[in-house]
Amino acid sequence: MSTSGYYQQVRKAYGARKIIWLISAFVIAVVSWAAFASVDEVVLGDGKLVPSASVQLVQSLDGGVLRSLHVREGSAVTAGQLLVTLDETRARASYSEALAEQKSLEARRERLLLELAALSSGGVMNMDPLALDAVEALRNEADSYLANLNELSGRIKRADEKIIQQRRNLTEAAKKTQTLANSLSLLDREIELTAGAVKSGALSASELRKLQRERVSLKGQMSGLEIEKGKLESMVTEAVQAKQSLRDEFRARAQSDLAETQAKLARNSEQLNGLNSQLEQTKLYAGMSGVIKSIETESIGGVIRPGQTIMEIVPEGDQLLVETRISPKDIARVRQGDQAIIKLSAYDFVVYGGIKGQVEHISPDALTNDKNESYFIAHVSGLDDSWREGNWNGKPLIPGMQAEVDILSGKKTILEYWLKPLLRARAQAMREP
Repeated sequence: MSTSGYYQQVRKAYGARKIIWLISAFVIAVVSWAAFASVDEVVLGDGKLVPSASVQLVQSLDGGVLRSLHVREGSAVTAGQLLVTLDETRARASYSEALAEQKSLEARRERLLLELAALSSGGVMNMDPLALDAVEALRNEADSYLANLNELSGRIKRADEKIIQQRRNLTEAAKKTQTLANSLSLLDREIELTAGAVKSGALSASELRKLQRERVSLKGQMSGLEIEKGKLESMVTEAVQAKQSLRDEFRARAQSDLAETQAKLARNSEQLNGLNSQLEQTKLYAGMSGVIKSIETESIGGVIRPGQTIMEIVPEGDQLLVETRISPKDIARVRQGDQAIIKLSAYDFVVYGGIKGQVEHISPDALTNDKNESYFIAHVSGLDDSWREGNWNGKPLIPGMQAEVDILSGKKTILEYWLKPLLRARAQAMREP
């Protein structure tokens, strides 16, 4: 081989080695760069703007017939403002009936208390119609009150007359007994004198026997009067007890009726409170200031079911959040406090850019939608000062706006991205699906 040919081959070999070294250096440089260069690891989610406080649901506990709506969708309302009126005919009738029953029971209680007071004082006490707001009911009970006391007074009067008559009979029997006792004393003296005369022979024995027979007759009359006196005393005692029984029976009946009336009053009072609440529920008011988000039914005369949502109110001045859905396969990489970029579909990201945000809350468990797809909920709040004021650089922020959220869950080297398919392939190699 000539010298020129040799040097030519050497130059070619040197050029090839140079290229190999350059390629090797480039590969080493790229791998080194990929091993140290990192990029953001992003979890994607989509959602919408919602108030940080829950949207208030305007509902009717008892339901009814829709009579009138006082607001429209988008209307600004203040706390305590009238929103909906339901028909109150049935509720008003039930409440009025229970109220009339309450007044009647209160009047009856007043009457029974006065009956007991009159029984203790022995006099008739007036029922004041102004004491209760139930003039008609009180008038009826006043009639019963007077009738009951008049009946009791009549029965007591008859009992007193009977007692007086029995005591009069007892007095007369006592007088008769005393008269017979006096007669017996005189007769005994006469018998004593006659016995002396018979003994001396001045009188016959028949005169003495006649007086003795008369004495026996008087003794018999006295014994009969004593028995009659005992009977009359028993009758007087029974009459006095009968009179007391009239008072006791009247008191027992009044106390029993009073206890029953008070029990009915307690039950009716609870029912009245419930009916009053039901009547108040025919007018629905705003529980907070805000904006009417939606009205579920506007059909005047339509039936509202118990518990049915009639409208929704978005709280006024409340900070907005992005309620975003996160796939279960990505949820492990999301942490509270992670930074995020919010992209509102209403404002072109290329033109307006994104809003810096932060993850504030992650749902503790997965939820399921109508398609049986599982997801987690994350709340992301904007960090710009203008966001807290309900706008973004002068652009209004409205609940319900759709948004895409890029959650920065960490960083990963480019080399890890390159090796990830290889590592996954190695982990799944030699396995039959």
